[in-house]
Amino acid sequence: MDHRASTGNDNIDRKMTFVDLFLSLQESKPDMYDDETIKGLIL
Repeated sequence: MDHRASTGNDNIDRKMTFVDLFLSLQESKPDMYDDETIKGLIL
């Protein structure tokens, strides 16, 4: 949850990481990208 809070638009020049991508997808499609799915893809 801390990561989500720190990914605001205040740092536009920052590159999106793999985790950022999946958290963004999770916001738009939470049923497809739950925490366990993201964890499984990363690990």
